[in-house]
Amino acid sequence: MIWQEESIPAVRNFSLKRYLGRWYEIARLPHRFERGMSCVRADYAEAADGLVAIENSGVRNGKFHSISGKARPKGDETVGELMVNFFGPFEGEYRIIRLDPAYTRAVVAGAGRKYLWFLAREPYLKLDELEELREFALASGFDIDELEYPPQRFCLETP
Repeated sequence: MIWQEESIPAVRNFSLKRYLGRWYEIARLPHRFERGMSCVRADYAEAADGLVAIENSGVRNGKFHSISGKARPKGDETVGELMVNFFGPFEGEYRIIRLDPAYTRAVVAGAGRKYLWFLAREPYLKLDELEELREFALASGFDIDELEYPPQRFCLETP
């Protein structure tokens, strides 16, 4: 089966202001820029220029790493689609494809099925909550057998 981008719609009735704040990475599909990372989190805040400031951070080989970027709504601000920029003129699509009503758990993808993240406001999910996200991802055409679960245990809070 070939999956099209349109088969994973972004959430509707989205509030960017409610989405701002800290999110912990619970699971991800592997990709080079997070290889070997643990204690991964993302912080989203309003930026002075009207965009969203992003600070992604984590620990690799015992050392803290972070990268800053910016995001903007892709179009309609009530749809969970952002364009993110970490590297010069290049933007990537950030599509929130599942979000609980309390804004405590989210599933995020890129434009297709190469990128996938499970995010939560706390560093851990209950087993049934995690299974719910896994089932959703599988039904959406993602290879959940490839998911990585970055350790959040023994993570020190950093600014």
